[in-house]
Amino acid sequence: SLLFDVPLQRREARGRIISADAQVRQSLLDARFAEERIQADVIQAYATLQALYRQLQDARENERANLDLERAEIQAFNAGFSNILFLNIREQATLDARISRIEAEGRYQSAYIDYLAALGLDILTAPSELLEATPPPQELNLGDNPPAGPRSAPAAADQPDPVDPDALQPPSDDEIP
Repeated sequence: SLLFDVPLQRREARGRIISADAQVRQSLLDARFAEERIQADVIQAYATLQALYRQLQDARENERANLDLERAEIQAFNAGFSNILFLNIREQATLDARISRIEAEGRYQSAYIDYLAALGLDILTAPSELLEATPPPQELNLGDNPPAGPRSAPAAADQPDPVDPDALQPPSDDEIP
């Protein structure tokens, strides 16, 4: 009986070792998979951030171009070379461009929050040192400086009345975002 118990105990111990070894390997593979998934999430969030930043830059350029055209249309109207219909169409195009820019800023800010989340940072609860240690988008090779925050449009009272030709003046440089 003594000879029979020893090999059985060895087999049981060997089985436990093999089982524990398999569990360790599975844990290592799970950890590696999680690490690769996190890396993929960060890369995806970063790529999205870059694409939305380019869209934001395009929307800003479109808004600037529309504002320039609106200024020219106002000057043409004041000089008598245009009419109120063309001026109204140009103002509507400028408004549409401004709305597009605001929407692009919202998408960009949302993508930046997603990027911070992929890095494991929560802007509401993370200590400010962690957020300051996160490279801002301009350091992430996103091109020109990203928006510092939402910009406010001029109040409606500041806008000229398009029906009154004497009130029509081109927007000042301060009004251009």
